[in-house]
Amino acid sequence: LPIENHPYRISTLNNIARLNAIEKGQKP
Repeated sequence: LPIENHPYRISTLNNIARLNAIEKGQKP
């Protein structure tokens, strides 16, 4: 599989995006 489609990579990217959104929502 191409690395872009690798389940673990997708999960990691989703986790990073979620953490970024949480930080933007909670930090001043």
